[in-house]
Amino acid sequence: MEAIIDYSDNNIMYAEYQNGNIQRSDNGGSSWKSIKPSNGGGWVTPYVIHSSDATKLYAGLEEVYITSNRGDSWAKLSSHITGTGYRVQSMAVAPSNGNILYAATMNKIWKIEVDVTGWVDITSGLPVGAAISYIAVHATNPNILWVTLSGYKSGNKVFKSTDGGSNWTNISGTLPNIPVNCIVHENNSPDALLRNCTQFEHNLLAVVDIHYDSYFYGNRYVAFSISNTI
Repeated sequence: MEAIIDYSDNNIMYAEYQNGNIQRSDNGGSSWKSIKPSNGGGWVTPYVIHSSDATKLYAGLEEVYITSNRGDSWAKLSSHITGTGYRVQSMAVAPSNGNILYAATMNKIWKIEVDVTGWVDITSGLPVGAAISYIAVHATNPNILWVTLSGYKSGNKVFKSTDGGSNWTNISGTLPNIPVNCIVHENNSPDALLRNCTQFEHNLLAVVDIHYDSYFYGNRYVAFSISNTI
């Protein structure tokens, strides 16, 4: 489940349990209140904090919701991106522009610049039917992003865009044919220094530090550590 600490006041924190039940504490965790946006959340509901206005958050349920008062009230930011029976599975806000948001269902990904553009479907260029599992956005360039794909289709694990999703490049490289479920961009890396998490079978979680950096490693992945827990 997701958790967030308010970067402007570390006594304000957010946590959740299944199906979009987001909670907020204003006193460092001594007490909590429900700020659930709606009843349409997935088992793990993605939600993120605006990168320059800590009162704003986005939450992905059966649609995307926005709050400007730390969850005391919510408004729908989307009305069409999920489709019947689907939910938002992953979401990322640009660190350098908190109004630029990416949100994905299982097999579609969308982009919006709040109050500037509407939702734009940027799925074209990704493998058809791919299960999108995570989104990461570059620290200083909101148009550079990465998505990871779950499933067992060899060679389709990580894709990168440098133009806000208009075009995608497959950078799966030497990754093994197992689901890739999360990815982050490490700030100040020359190109893209990424940390990858993959899910093995039999309930073993493998956390693999995989560095992708075209300058240092020649567009190949290097696994630095693997740890398994049951």
